[in-house]
Amino acid sequence: MNKKLNIGCGKDIRPKEEGWDNLDACNLSGVNIVHDLDVIPYPIKDNTYDYVECQMVLEHLKDWVKSLEEIWRIAKPGAIINIEVPFFASYYQWTDPTHRSAFTYQTWEYFTPEHTFEYYTKAKFNIKSRYIRYSWNRLLNCIPAFIFNIIPTFYSRYLCFIFPSNSLEVQLEVIKKEDNEQMDVSIILPVYNPDEKILKKVLDSVNKQKFNGRKEVIFTSDGIGLADNMNRGIKKANNNLVVTLHQDCVPSSEAWLKTLVEPFKENDVVASCSTVYDVESGNTYTPLLDEKGCAYRKDVLLGLGLFDNETFLNSGEDYDMYMKLKKIGKIMYPDCVVNHDHPGYLSAAGYKKPQNANSWGCLLRRYGTTIPGWWKALLRANIFNWTYFYWFWRGFINKKQDFKRCVE
Repeated sequence: MNKKLNIGCGKDIRPKEEGWDNLDACNLSGVNIVHDLDVIPYPIKDNTYDYVECQMVLEHLKDWVKSLEEIWRIAKPGAIINIEVPFFASYYQWTDPTHRSAFTYQTWEYFTPEHTFEYYTKAKFNIKSRYIRYSWNRLLNCIPAFIFNIIPTFYSRYLCFIFPSNSLEVQLEVIKKEDNEQMDVSIILPVYNPDEKILKKVLDSVNKQKFNGRKEVIFTSDGIGLADNMNRGIKKANNNLVVTLHQDCVPSSEAWLKTLVEPFKENDVVASCSTVYDVESGNTYTPLLDEKGCAYRKDVLLGLGLFDNETFLNSGEDYDMYMKLKKIGKIMYPDCVVNHDHPGYLSAAGYKKPQNANSWGCLLRRYGTTIPGWWKALLRANIFNWTYFYWFWRGFINKKQDFKRCVE
């Protein structure tokens, strides 16, 4: 059964068996929530109601915008808010001495995401309908209301004081996207003999991110290997959303961080991975998981024991984490890119080859044929490809990635 709230109900009590709560400042018979609407916050949990009825209430409040924000807070995403207020030109608007605010047909547009001044309030709504009610008498209302609702702006500007209407009925739909809720992020940045110019590019790009939330950057450099350094940063993180970013990976746009964490609006998402553009080769690829630009939930990583730095020194810990994460949730690949700017990276293939072979041998020993790409690694590990052969089977036999090289 849908939960419904009759706010400022007075004696208009709605039946509890139909899912209604009745809220009023006066402890009247049938009122089950007694609360002064001018006192914020209301004693109701977030995202409680599917439908809210608010009839001739807002005009009486000291700060009706704050009250509407509270209604937004306690309503579920997609909830319907049904409001009636006196029309600003109404005779009744100005005869009641307890009326504090007046409302026009256009007032509600300020609460829509597309309005120029939408930043006035965090509460966001879609306007489902608006109706200018000329009279509460159906016969008298019929023709004038029909005309006025065809030309509401013209009527409001030029005719409303000649033919004053009684009230304005508005139906709003609650918008609750994470854009309207703060998402705080901790960015883990392991460093080892960085190129200062490139690192500055990385930090400049991070600082320019258009992101609705706080972000902290945690540098780590005192660990033994990449996995150890990332784990140290994750433990220090003050936020549950953590992002790993390499010292040579520059976010390609100011929307990178926002796009990367967007998938976490869904509760079953456990990781989000950037596409990587390699500046030196001009190639673009999307890894299954790669710390060059990935986001995770800290509590999930802690639950898995963090990255396995006991087994993986500086390679393979990302694939190992991928295999663990995919069992418990979704890994997303949004349209965001980091530019991997590592001069000489291709010439470093001499050490990357045994490093990757070493990690693949270890991964195949642990996961067998369940890990994507296992057969390619196994084909490379032949006696005619001696370096790869040696380090692959060393990793496989020892169950450890121990090829030593600097932290990437």
